[in-house]
Amino acid sequence: MSDLVEKLNKNHSEELKKMSILFYLLNRIENNLNIIIEIFFCDFNQLKNVILNQILLNKNMKLETKRMMFLKIIEHTTRYAEEGNFEFEEDKWLKFCKDLQKIQEIRNKLAHKFLGFNQNVVSYQETLKNNNNKNYSFNKKEINLDEEIKKFDKIFDESELLLTDFLKQVLPIVRDCQKCNLSDI
Repeated sequence: MSDLVEKLNKNHSEELKKMSILFYLLNRIENNLNIIIEIFFCDFNQLKNVILNQILLNKNMKLETKRMMFLKIIEHTTRYAEEGNFEFEEDKWLKFCKDLQKIQEIRNKLAHKFLGFNQNVVSYQETLKNNNNKNYSFNKKEINLDEEIKKFDKIFDESELLLTDFLKQVLPIVRDCQKCNLSDI
C-alpha cells in the first residue's frame, strides 16, 4: 500500500467509510430506478426485459439520463391519468426526481473535486469567476457526511417505495391506455 493510502486509511477512515455508504446508496437508488423503467416499458416480456436491462446497465447510460427518462414517464403518465380519471401522485414523483438530482450533485462533488477531510466534514474549493471572466476566486465549501447519509438514505427509502407505490399507480393507467386507439394520441 502506498504511503498516501496508508495515511488516508489511518487518518480519515471514518470519512471514507461514510463516502462509500453514500456511493452505495446511490447505486441502490439507481438499481431501483432501472427496475421501474424496465417494468414500465417491458410488461414482463422476458426478451424485452433482457434487452432493456442491457441498455440501462450500459456504462454510457448515465443516472441523469435515467432520471430524465423517468421524468418523461411521469409527464406522459400524468396526462393519461387525467384523461382517464386515474389517481396519480405527480407531485410526489417529481419531488423524488428533484431530490435525486440534488444527491447526484453531491455525489459528483465527492467523486470529482479535490477533497479535504476534517472530522465528518469533507471540504472542497469551488472556483468562482469574477464579472470580467478573467479573475478567479476560490470559495471553500463543506459537505457534512452524516447529514448527507440521512438525505441519501431517505431518497433510497423513497426509491424502494417506487417499486410498489409508483407501479401500483402507473400499471392500471398503462393497461387502460393499451385499450386506447393509439392514433388518437
